[in-house]
Order: sequence, then C-alpha cells, then structure tokens
Amino acid sequence: MRYLVYVEWGSTKGNHAGMAYLAKRIKQEFPYKVKIIKIPVFHFHGGKYVANTVSVLKLIKLLVVLKDSDHIFLMEYLPSLHNWAYWIKKIHRNCKVTALVHFVNEVLDSFYPNSDKLNKHESYVDKQLVLGHSLKEYLVGRGVNESKIKVTFHYVDVDYYFKKDHNNTKLQVIFLGSLKRDFDLLRNIIQSCPNTDFHILMGKKNLRQKFSDLSNVVLHPYLSEDELRNLMQHADVSLNVMKDTIGSNVIVTSMACGLAMVVSDVGSIRDYCDDGHAFFCRTITDYTYAIEQLSKDKQLLERMKHRSYEKAQDFSLNKFLMEFNGDLLK
Repeated sequence: MRYLVYVEWGSTKGNHAGMAYLAKRIKQEFPYKVKIIKIPVFHFHGGKYVANTVSVLKLIKLLVVLKDSDHIFLMEYLPSLHNWAYWIKKIHRNCKVTALVHFVNEVLDSFYPNSDKLNKHESYVDKQLVLGHSLKEYLVGRGVNESKIKVTFHYVDVDYYFKKDHNNTKLQVIFLGSLKRDFDLLRNIIQSCPNTDFHILMGKKNLRQKFSDLSNVVLHPYLSEDELRNLMQHADVSLNVMKDTIGSNVIVTSMACGLAMVVSDVGSIRDYCDDGHAFFCRTITDYTYAIEQLSKDKQLLERMKHRSYEKAQDFSLNKFLMEFNGDLLK
C-alpha cells in the first residue's frame, strides 16, 4: 500500500493546485493502491496544538497498521512531517519513505541554520523529491547525499487551466502570488510602463497603500479559483518579479492559460520556462524592455503565448500521475 500524507492548507485545499488536489487525483487514479492521510491546519486560538494532537493520533494509527512492504509519500517535508519519517523508520525500518521538499533556499536556511539538523532529518527518508534543480544543488551543498535526490516538477491541471483566445487593444499584464515577491521592484516596473495595464492579485495581502496611487493598476481582492482563472485567460502577460523560486502554481497555471512570461532569472525558473515563451530579467531595464516589446509587437506576443501554452503540457497532471506510478516511488 502507498500512503500519501499531506498538510491541508486553507489557501489551496479547495482548488485545482496544491498537494490536497494532487493527493485526491492520485487516489482516483490508483484507488486500490493508495490511501490518503490528511493533516489539518486550524487557525483559531490554540489551533496549532489541536492540529499537532490530531497529527500524532493519525501517526499512531498508521504505525499500528503499517507493513514493511508499504511505501509512505510525505508530500510536504522540511520542516514539516520529519517526526512522521522518524517514527516510521524507527518502528518499520524496511518501510520506504519518499518526501517532497518545496521551500526555497532562504526559508530552509531559516529553519535549518545548522546543517547537522538538516541532514539528520534527511536521514529519515529513502528518497527526496524536489521541484527544481536549484533546490537539489542547495541540498547537496548542505551535505545531503545527491544519490537520494530526484528532481521532479510542479504539475498543472491542463483540463482546468487552459488558453482562451481574445484580442485586447492594450497589453494586459497580470501579477500573482506573494511569497518571495519583490513588490518595491514591481512598483518601479509599473511606473516605467505607463501605457500598459497591470492587474495585481492581492489575495489576502493588503497592497493598496503601495499601489493604489498608480493609475494603470487594478488591484483585485481575494478571488475564487474560477474568477482567478477567468482573469488569467483574458490577460496577455504573466509578470513574475521574484527573489527566488523552485517552481510554483503561478508559473505553470500562467503557462497553461497561454500567457507570455516575464520572469526573474532566479532559482529553478529555467526548469519551467525557455526563451521561446519567456523574457528572463535581472534589472528594471530588462523588465521594461520585455513589456515594451510585447506591447508593440503583436506577432511576438502571440507566438510567445502559444509557445507558453504548448510548454505547459510538459507539466500536465496526467504526466505527473504517470511518473508517480512509474518512477517517483520506486
């Protein structure tokens, strides 16, 4: 039996991205091979302690029924769920444990300033999956055995996120996400492109004070996934001003919706994007040039949008499911 253990974050639990949806789709694909274990997250006062208690009880229940021939997939690891890996290996030494890490380097540094602790937690798992080569290089640099690390990539459900044809008279640029984003640089880029319309998806982050004075910006509050997809499908460009990335929902869903990509040249971004559909940027001049080119050259814009949609198919959920069944857990 394969057990999928995931943390149910409120921001992604009901949509077509994230670990909750992935676990459910794997279960649908392999109903007799897979069981799901959900670790809840509670946001009320004292909710952390309740969630920890629930997690311990679910771990104990698993340890009672677990067999050495079973395989555990911890879908969120470092710093989460290392206690699960420890107790599984302590009681069922021959049981295989595969874990997925999807935090960027700086975040892992904050949790693991000491490499000894990082490597101790890594020693509990048999295989470590990462969502980009930059994270593999980081872990190897911290002393993790390279042979146990496998690079995979963030999936996208291309049946839900897909391209719609439209014809905007003015370039429409969309900005999504909040983790490791450079909002100061974003403001400077917007000010340098006064003839372009920018749509900033704030989510649960209040960015009104930083951007509300700019006349070419529309600030969108938290949207449902359907509303978000509709906005993406009517945009032209996905602008990603990032301090680091190992691949994300924003990148692959933007590509699946057929958006030309203007991205920071950081982290594992080149695992997902190429010159056929993306401008790689390091300075404000790079970003401004990319947006100006896409604004004035409609043929270039349409070519890059089409290539982006095509490239997204490489990261389709169906391909991930095939990889999961064939190689990821071997």
